[in-house]
Amino acid sequence: MSGVAEVVARWQGVPTDGGWYRLACPEANADGQLPADPSIWKDLAATIFADVEALYRHHGLPLTCDICSGAHHHYYFPEHWGSKKHFGELTRKWEKDSNRRSDGLWRSVPFGGGCYMKFNRVTGEVQGRREPPIPPCQARRPGQLQKVERWVQIRGPVHEVNDDCSTKNDWPNIWSSQAWKDAMPQSWNHLQALLEANRVQVPCKYCPTRPFLTADHLLQKSHTNELPCCASRNPGMTINKNEYWEESIVDDGWLKFNYLSGEIWMKRRARNDEELQLQESAEAEELAAARRQHEQNQLDEIMGGAGPSEDPLPTTIPLPVPLPSSAPAPPPPGPSPFLQEQQQQQQQQQQQ
Repeated sequence: MSGVAEVVARWQGVPTDGGWYRLACPEANADGQLPADPSIWKDLAATIFADVEALYRHHGLPLTCDICSGAHHHYYFPEHWGSKKHFGELTRKWEKDSNRRSDGLWRSVPFGGGCYMKFNRVTGEVQGRREPPIPPCQARRPGQLQKVERWVQIRGPVHEVNDDCSTKNDWPNIWSSQAWKDAMPQSWNHLQALLEANRVQVPCKYCPTRPFLTADHLLQKSHTNELPCCASRNPGMTINKNEYWEESIVDDGWLKFNYLSGEIWMKRRARNDEELQLQESAEAEELAAARRQHEQNQLDEIMGGAGPSEDPLPTTIPLPVPLPSSAPAPPPPGPSPFLQEQQQQQQQQQQQ
């Protein structure tokens, strides 16, 4: 199996437990040092970023750079990683690290659906994470939600990006009018259905004529051109997703959605204080039970002699078909200090 095929297979085998798993760790620059010669870096970049490129391609995402200014870097990958321009920007970023190490030079890339990749810009190490799937909420009105005074996600974002520190490069749905039309129809059709089910009309807060929101309007180029993030020609502009929320009051609660990400949330209004107090009491009991279970699990680990793992990133990942790994198998865990102390006490008692 080729290296590219192997990293894709490892990605597909990442468990949906929310943990980070190591997918690739190139040996070419494993010491984490940035070479002084740009020509050496050019040769290194062609090798260590092959796995990163493969995962971008696998998910159909254009490769972008988030540390270089200018729009040209959208189009010349993977050569851009080895260019003198990128090497210069990377060197400046690397030298800001007080320890001159690559640990702080990670980039996180959301793939959507609770899936993430992050890679090290110096070593090329790649890690992957899959969040546990969230069961879709079928509620069409806040009154159909089980809990009161709690926001519930009805539809997730088309792209999962940091709320307040992203750039235009992180939002593929706004790279062009066609990208918007390809990414957003399901979100806006869902929103229109919810607005109709709740018998509410919401005027567009960005378009000058303030038309009522429909899926057709939200997909039009004239609407997207009014969004601040689309009106700017600067691909490196900072985008705060929280600025794009719209919240509406409906009969039995609230409905809110995001003009940029397409996500939709609803919240049910409590009928009275007693209903809210009963729910808060039940939630407090659930939290207390979870804490007791966590403490019991920790005690079981101590008594069983297997302490928590110091490295949450295993070299290999369980797959339907195991992949070969060059890394040696880790040694079996030794007895915990607690058990060693117990054994010593037993030996002393026997000697006496």
